[in-house]
Amino acid sequence: MTTSARNRRRIVPALTAAVVMITTWTVSAAPPTAAASAWAWNQSAALTVYDPPDSSIAGNANLSSFPVAGSSQRAVVMSWSTNEDEGGVGPTTKYRRSADGGQTFPGTVTQTDTSFQTATRLPSGVLLDVGFIPYGQADADTVNLRVKRSTDNGISWVPVASTLSLNSGWTFSMNRGLRVNPNILIDSAGALYLTYYTTLTGESGNRVEMAKSTNQGVTWNRLAPIKQPTSTLHYNETGITWAKPASPGATPEMVAVITEDEKVPAGAARKQVRLITARSSDLGRTWHGQRPLPISFDTGYSIRPGPDGKIRYGVSPDVELLPNGVMALRWGRPDNWFAISADNGQSFEHARRTYVNWPSNGNVYHGSSGNGSMAVVGTNSVVISGDNCAPSWGCPPGDSGWTTNGNYFVWRKIITLIPPG
Repeated sequence: MTTSARNRRRIVPALTAAVVMITTWTVSAAPPTAAASAWAWNQSAALTVYDPPDSSIAGNANLSSFPVAGSSQRAVVMSWSTNEDEGGVGPTTKYRRSADGGQTFPGTVTQTDTSFQTATRLPSGVLLDVGFIPYGQADADTVNLRVKRSTDNGISWVPVASTLSLNSGWTFSMNRGLRVNPNILIDSAGALYLTYYTTLTGESGNRVEMAKSTNQGVTWNRLAPIKQPTSTLHYNETGITWAKPASPGATPEMVAVITEDEKVPAGAARKQVRLITARSSDLGRTWHGQRPLPISFDTGYSIRPGPDGKIRYGVSPDVELLPNGVMALRWGRPDNWFAISADNGQSFEHARRTYVNWPSNGNVYHGSSGNGSMAVVGTNSVVISGDNCAPSWGCPPGDSGWTTNGNYFVWRKIITLIPPG
């Protein structure tokens, strides 16, 4: 998969003296969290949000959530791709909105041409979303981002002009410049931070970087690289969140979870390797601690080997800090997975599958793309999204014996964390 990576949304925080605000909730600084092994989680059945009546493409589903004024509920927007999964294809999407925290997605599709993977409420109250694929390059080191704003809590969206510039001596060599990762972080001064992956001129693989905006998303400037390619490896989809602050008044770290891929010849099938992590203690200016992310699996769960018998995993990671101080992680391929962390994202435990669709006769990596997204909807709950068949390549006619079936549709699940005791 060359262009999908998915992803999302949300505002995390004003960094106040004693707490980190996550939308309308708080996460207190300092107090210890019970070990993840003392926590548990359960998941609802998968709800089909959209099942195309004409068997057209529906996949790579994204989520964002934000508070509803005067209500304890949260609005959730969910979008999905309707185009072929190819690098040069322009994005076309459909969209539905939930007003009850992702429990239901009623009504008709009302928006197209954006991915709703980063939708965030700005300090002004306006919602901002930055689409996965830019419109294209303005010049060698600047892209025109696909940005929309909403002033009615996500019911309607209006395109706005927005650019992202490298300003570093580097130039872009990826089709349309870059791909935007999920989530926008907001600091106490109102500055916005997002991550993207790109290939720069002279490099043979992708790198992950952070950009910053101080004018509510009108212009973005490259801030720093997070992970750069090597001779054999490169880096793609990335989830990002705040960690709990170490002490009252401290600026919390940023935590990134990144897909590491093997470099392969142009046109060859992608070979993701694993998830790695990195952290920043200075609001994204420098990154440290890049290493494989420790993930432990519950009894009976393990990653299925690929067609060559090797264990590879880790596209579309999405990491979120919940109001209870626990981090949640969702990722995919093969299958769709979820895990939790009680040590501020240093490691994750209780990894289990959330959705499976693959053929018993055919490529074991076919079926669900593993791309998806996650949005916080309560103190102890998140909603996750995914697809049944990857656009273009997921469910070819030659494969059979599907775990679910060979049809396009997108789904959501509610995951509830259960505190110790």
